[in-house]
Amino acid sequence: MKATHVARAQRGRRIGLILVAVLLLFVLAGCLQIETTVRVRPNGSGEVVERFLMAHGIVEMLAGMAQMGGEPDFSLIDPQELQSRAALMGEGVSFSGVEPLSDSWGEGYVARYQFTDINSLRVNQNPGDSVPLDSDEPSVREFLTFSMQQGNPVTLEVRLPQPDEVQSEAETPPSEEELEAAAQFYRDMRVAVRIEVLGTLIDTDAQHSSGNTVTLLDLDFNRILDNPTLRRSVLSSQASSLSEVQQIARDAEGFDIEPRDRVLLRLR
Repeated sequence: MKATHVARAQRGRRIGLILVAVLLLFVLAGCLQIETTVRVRPNGSGEVVERFLMAHGIVEMLAGMAQMGGEPDFSLIDPQELQSRAALMGEGVSFSGVEPLSDSWGEGYVARYQFTDINSLRVNQNPGDSVPLDSDEPSVREFLTFSMQQGNPVTLEVRLPQPDEVQSEAETPPSEEELEAAAQFYRDMRVAVRIEVLGTLIDTDAQHSSGNTVTLLDLDFNRILDNPTLRRSVLSSQASSLSEVQQIARDAEGFDIEPRDRVLLRLR
Protein backbone atom coordinates (compact mmCIF):
# COMPACT_ATOMS: atom_id res chain seq x y z
CA MET A 1 0.00 0.00 0.00
CA LYS A 2 1.35 3.40 -0.90
CA ALA A 3 2.35 5.77 1.88
CA THR A 4 -0.39 8.22 0.92
CA HIS A 5 -2.99 5.47 1.18
CA VAL A 6 -1.66 4.44 4.58
CA ALA A 7 -1.80 8.05 5.77
CA ARG A 8 -5.36 8.42 4.52
CA ALA A 9 -6.39 5.20 6.22
CA GLN A 10 -4.80 6.27 9.49
CA ARG A 11 -6.43 9.69 9.24
CA GLY A 12 -9.78 8.07 8.54
CA ARG A 13 -9.44 5.82 11.59
CA ARG A 14 -8.54 8.80 13.76
CA ILE A 15 -11.56 10.75 12.52
CA GLY A 16 -13.70 7.72 13.26
CA LEU A 17 -12.37 7.46 16.80
CA ILE A 18 -13.04 11.14 17.44
CA LEU A 19 -16.58 10.88 16.11
CA VAL A 20 -17.29 7.83 18.26
CA ALA A 21 -16.00 9.67 21.32
CA VAL A 22 -17.96 12.86 20.87
CA LEU A 23 -21.14 11.27 19.53
CA LEU A 24 -21.72 8.48 22.05
CA LEU A 25 -24.94 10.15 23.17
CA PHE A 26 -25.77 12.52 20.36
CA VAL A 27 -26.94 10.46 17.40
CA LEU A 28 -27.75 13.11 14.80
CA ALA A 29 -27.44 15.57 17.70
CA GLY A 30 -26.40 18.52 15.60
CA CYS A 31 -29.77 18.45 13.89
CA LEU A 32 -31.80 19.05 17.02
CA GLN A 33 -32.75 21.74 19.48
CA ILE A 34 -34.52 20.78 22.68
CA GLU A 35 -35.76 22.82 25.61
CA THR A 36 -37.15 21.18 28.76
CA THR A 37 -39.05 23.27 31.29
CA VAL A 38 -40.21 21.94 34.66
CA ARG A 39 -43.17 24.08 35.75
CA VAL A 40 -43.85 23.57 39.45
CA ARG A 41 -46.51 24.79 41.87
CA PRO A 42 -45.88 25.36 45.58
CA ASN A 43 -47.97 22.26 46.38
CA GLY A 44 -45.48 20.07 44.47
CA SER A 45 -47.57 19.37 41.38
CA GLY A 46 -46.86 20.70 37.92
CA GLU A 47 -45.88 19.79 34.39
CA VAL A 48 -42.83 19.07 32.26
CA VAL A 49 -42.86 20.75 28.86
CA GLU A 50 -40.50 19.39 26.19
CA ARG A 51 -40.00 21.55 23.10
CA PHE A 52 -38.28 19.51 20.39
CA LEU A 53 -37.12 20.70 16.95
CA MET A 54 -35.19 18.88 14.24
CA ALA A 55 -33.73 20.57 11.16
CA HIS A 56 -35.96 20.45 8.07
CA GLY A 57 -33.27 18.79 5.97
CA ILE A 58 -32.81 15.94 8.46
CA VAL A 59 -36.56 15.41 8.75
CA GLU A 60 -36.75 15.10 4.96
CA MET A 61 -33.88 12.61 5.00
CA LEU A 62 -35.53 10.49 7.71
CA ALA A 63 -38.84 10.61 5.86
CA GLY A 64 -37.11 9.38 2.70
CA MET A 65 -35.45 6.54 4.59
CA ALA A 66 -38.78 5.56 6.14
CA GLN A 67 -40.45 5.57 2.74
CA MET A 68 -37.76 3.28 1.32
CA GLY A 69 -38.41 1.00 4.28
CA GLY A 70 -42.10 0.79 3.48
CA GLU A 71 -43.34 3.45 5.93
CA PRO A 72 -44.82 6.28 3.83
CA ASP A 73 -46.34 8.19 6.77
CA PHE A 74 -43.21 9.21 8.69
CA SER A 75 -43.74 11.56 11.61
CA LEU A 76 -41.55 12.85 14.41
CA ILE A 77 -44.56 12.58 16.69
CA ASP A 78 -45.01 9.10 18.14
CA PRO A 79 -47.65 9.34 20.89
CA GLN A 80 -46.92 5.83 22.16
CA GLU A 81 -43.20 6.57 22.48
CA LEU A 82 -43.89 9.88 24.21
CA GLN A 83 -46.32 8.18 26.56
CA SER A 84 -43.76 5.51 27.45
CA ARG A 85 -41.35 8.20 28.63
CA ALA A 86 -43.72 9.15 31.43
CA ALA A 87 -42.85 5.93 33.25
CA LEU A 88 -39.16 6.92 33.20
CA MET A 89 -40.01 10.26 34.83
CA GLY A 90 -41.27 8.69 38.02
CA GLU A 91 -44.37 7.65 39.90
CA GLY A 92 -47.41 9.82 39.32
CA VAL A 93 -46.20 11.23 35.99
CA SER A 94 -48.58 11.05 33.03
CA PHE A 95 -48.38 12.08 29.39
CA SER A 96 -51.00 14.77 28.79
CA GLY A 97 -50.60 15.62 25.10
CA VAL A 98 -48.49 16.71 22.17
CA GLU A 99 -48.86 19.33 19.47
CA PRO A 100 -46.83 19.86 16.28
CA LEU A 101 -44.28 22.65 16.12
CA SER A 102 -42.58 24.24 13.12
CA ASP A 103 -40.46 27.29 12.39
CA SER A 104 -38.03 28.47 9.72
CA TRP A 105 -35.25 26.18 11.04
CA GLY A 106 -37.01 22.93 11.72
CA GLU A 107 -40.04 21.00 12.81
CA GLY A 108 -40.99 18.94 15.79
CA TYR A 109 -43.41 19.07 18.68
CA VAL A 110 -44.26 20.30 22.15
CA ALA A 111 -44.97 17.41 24.54
CA ARG A 112 -46.46 17.85 28.01
CA TYR A 113 -46.31 15.63 31.08
CA GLN A 114 -48.22 16.17 34.32
CA PHE A 115 -46.80 15.23 37.72
CA THR A 116 -48.49 15.12 41.11
CA ASP A 117 -45.42 15.19 43.38
CA ILE A 118 -42.12 16.71 42.32
CA ASN A 119 -40.33 14.60 44.94
CA SER A 120 -40.95 11.57 42.71
CA LEU A 121 -40.03 13.34 39.47
CA ARG A 122 -36.82 12.81 37.55
CA VAL A 123 -36.06 14.59 34.29
CA ASN A 124 -33.48 13.44 31.77
CA GLN A 125 -31.46 16.43 30.53
CA ASN A 126 -29.74 14.36 27.83
CA PRO A 127 -31.50 14.60 24.44
CA GLY A 128 -30.64 11.06 23.35
CA ASP A 129 -34.10 9.63 24.06
CA SER A 130 -35.71 12.29 21.86
CA VAL A 131 -33.91 11.30 18.65
CA PRO A 132 -36.36 9.21 16.56
CA LEU A 133 -33.97 6.45 15.57
CA ASP A 134 -33.85 2.79 16.54
CA SER A 135 -30.52 1.87 18.07
CA ASP A 136 -29.02 -1.16 19.79
CA GLU A 137 -27.07 1.20 22.04
CA PRO A 138 -28.99 2.29 25.16
CA SER A 139 -29.30 6.03 25.68
CA VAL A 140 -27.24 7.43 28.52
CA ARG A 141 -29.59 9.23 30.87
CA GLU A 142 -28.65 12.17 33.07
CA PHE A 143 -31.45 12.81 35.53
CA LEU A 144 -32.37 15.93 37.45
CA THR A 145 -34.03 15.01 40.76
CA PHE A 146 -36.00 17.12 43.21
CA SER A 147 -36.79 17.46 46.90
CA MET A 148 -39.51 19.82 48.15
CA GLN A 149 -40.07 20.79 51.78
CA GLN A 150 -43.39 22.40 52.65
CA GLY A 151 -43.34 25.51 54.80
CA ASN A 152 -43.61 29.26 54.55
CA PRO A 153 -41.93 29.63 52.15
CA VAL A 154 -41.72 26.28 50.36
CA THR A 155 -38.15 25.09 49.68
CA LEU A 156 -37.28 23.19 46.51
CA GLU A 157 -33.88 21.54 46.06
CA VAL A 158 -32.88 20.62 42.52
CA ARG A 159 -30.06 18.07 42.20
CA LEU A 160 -28.15 18.20 38.93
CA PRO A 161 -26.51 15.19 37.24
CA GLN A 162 -22.76 15.14 37.68
CA PRO A 163 -20.24 14.01 35.06
CA ASP A 164 -17.81 11.19 35.37
CA GLU A 165 -14.24 12.35 35.32
CA VAL A 166 -13.63 14.07 31.98
CA GLN A 167 -11.09 12.17 29.96
CA SER A 168 -7.90 13.92 29.00
CA GLU A 169 -7.11 14.79 25.43
CA ALA A 170 -5.53 12.17 23.22
CA GLU A 171 -1.75 11.92 23.23
CA THR A 172 -1.74 12.91 19.56
CA PRO A 173 -3.93 16.03 19.26
CA PRO A 174 -6.46 15.87 16.44
CA SER A 175 -5.78 17.99 13.40
CA GLU A 176 -7.99 20.89 12.34
CA GLU A 177 -9.34 18.69 9.56
CA GLU A 178 -10.40 16.06 12.07
CA LEU A 179 -11.91 18.63 14.43
CA GLU A 180 -13.88 20.18 11.59
CA ALA A 181 -15.25 16.78 10.60
CA ALA A 182 -16.40 16.17 14.17
CA ALA A 183 -17.74 19.71 14.57
CA GLN A 184 -20.29 19.27 11.79
CA PHE A 185 -22.22 16.83 13.95
CA TYR A 186 -22.68 19.48 16.66
CA ARG A 187 -23.56 22.41 14.39
CA ASP A 188 -26.90 24.06 15.32
CA MET A 189 -27.41 21.84 18.37
CA ARG A 190 -28.94 23.58 21.38
CA VAL A 191 -30.06 22.14 24.72
CA ALA A 192 -31.80 24.09 27.49
CA VAL A 193 -33.23 23.08 30.88
CA ARG A 194 -35.27 25.46 33.03
CA ILE A 195 -37.37 25.50 36.20
CA GLU A 196 -40.44 27.76 36.17
CA VAL A 197 -42.32 28.51 39.38
CA LEU A 198 -46.11 28.61 38.97
CA GLY A 199 -46.45 31.01 41.84
CA THR A 200 -43.81 33.37 43.19
CA LEU A 201 -40.08 32.67 43.23
CA ILE A 202 -38.90 34.49 46.36
CA ASP A 203 -35.20 33.82 45.92
CA THR A 204 -32.69 31.23 44.72
CA ASP A 205 -28.98 30.52 44.91
CA ALA A 206 -28.96 29.49 41.24
CA GLN A 207 -26.55 31.49 39.13
CA HIS A 208 -29.00 32.24 36.31
CA SER A 209 -32.56 33.37 37.07
CA SER A 210 -35.06 35.86 35.72
CA GLY A 211 -38.50 36.50 37.17
CA ASN A 212 -40.00 33.14 38.13
CA THR A 213 -37.63 31.12 35.93
CA VAL A 214 -34.29 29.50 36.79
CA THR A 215 -32.06 28.40 33.90
CA LEU A 216 -29.94 25.38 34.77
CA LEU A 217 -28.55 24.96 31.28
CA ASP A 218 -28.68 26.79 27.97
CA LEU A 219 -25.97 25.30 25.80
CA ASP A 220 -25.65 26.64 22.25
CA PHE A 221 -23.12 24.42 20.48
CA ASN A 222 -22.60 26.97 17.70
CA ARG A 223 -21.05 29.28 20.29
CA ILE A 224 -18.77 26.46 21.41
CA LEU A 225 -17.72 25.74 17.85
CA ASP A 226 -17.07 29.44 17.18
CA ASN A 227 -14.76 29.65 20.21
CA PRO A 228 -11.43 28.06 19.14
CA THR A 229 -10.39 27.15 22.69
CA LEU A 230 -13.73 25.61 23.68
CA ARG A 231 -14.08 23.91 20.31
CA ARG A 232 -10.81 22.08 20.73
CA SER A 233 -11.45 21.29 24.41
CA VAL A 234 -14.89 19.79 23.83
CA LEU A 235 -14.06 17.87 20.66
CA SER A 236 -10.70 16.60 21.95
CA SER A 237 -11.82 15.63 25.46
CA GLN A 238 -13.73 12.49 24.43
CA ALA A 239 -16.66 13.84 26.49
CA SER A 240 -19.20 11.05 26.81
CA SER A 241 -22.09 12.95 28.38
CA LEU A 242 -23.80 16.30 28.27
CA SER A 243 -22.68 16.85 31.88
CA GLU A 244 -19.05 16.60 30.79
CA VAL A 245 -19.60 19.20 28.07
CA GLN A 246 -21.18 21.44 30.72
CA GLN A 247 -18.16 21.00 32.96
CA ILE A 248 -15.80 22.06 30.18
CA ALA A 249 -17.85 25.09 29.11
CA ARG A 250 -19.25 26.35 32.41
CA ASP A 251 -16.45 28.83 33.17
CA ALA A 252 -16.56 30.40 29.71
CA GLU A 253 -18.32 33.72 29.26
CA GLY A 254 -21.67 33.84 27.53
CA PHE A 255 -23.06 30.46 28.61
CA ASP A 256 -25.91 29.89 31.08
CA ILE A 257 -24.62 26.81 32.88
CA GLU A 258 -25.30 26.17 36.56
CA PRO A 259 -21.94 25.38 38.22
CA ARG A 260 -23.35 23.84 41.43
CA ASP A 261 -24.40 20.23 41.86
CA ARG A 262 -27.61 21.38 43.55
CA VAL A 263 -29.59 24.60 43.79
CA LEU A 264 -32.26 25.85 46.18
CA LEU A 265 -35.42 27.76 45.31
CA ARG A 266 -37.74 29.35 47.84
CA LEU A 267 -41.26 29.85 46.57
CA ARG A 268 -44.85 30.45 47.53
